[in-house]
Amino acid sequence: MAARLNPAHDQRTRGRKSSGHFSKHARDFYVYGFSVAGKFVYIGKGSGRRFEAQIKNFSHIPQCIGGIIADFSRERSAYDKEAKMIALHKPTLNKVKGGGGSLKRIFAPKMPAAERAMYREMEKLGTRVYAARMLLRFDLRNHVDPSKLEMIRQVANGPRC
Repeated sequence: MAARLNPAHDQRTRGRKSSGHFSKHARDFYVYGFSVAGKFVYIGKGSGRRFEAQIKNFSHIPQCIGGIIADFSRERSAYDKEAKMIALHKPTLNKVKGGGGSLKRIFAPKMPAAERAMYREMEKLGTRVYAARMLLRFDLRNHVDPSKLEMIRQVANGPRC
């Protein structure tokens, strides 16, 4: 089956750098892929600049094309789409078949209950929100610029109206 990338986000990885531009209203989570000759070789879930960071990992592959496949507001939805796409296309470079690679390696059968609860909350909230809330548990006033601290608060609690 041929690889289908969103043409609005299509990015040739060979010989070209990403613009690195994200607006204030950038997507929360997305599924991206890299293909060669119309066949996916890698499918992943990302947020922020993850796709741009992955471009360098695939730039050495001749004729490799990468792009954002779909945008999501919820991390769980992005993981679900990633899993479906991996199952359908069976990309050769994915280490974990079925998506959610980082989470699947974490959930061991003998994991302590407190640790399991922490990862469940992380999955429910999304990794960005969870990390921001964890940071706010510490007194960061003397360590972080006030504008950055406000950005962390916005991620943790949502924007103020």
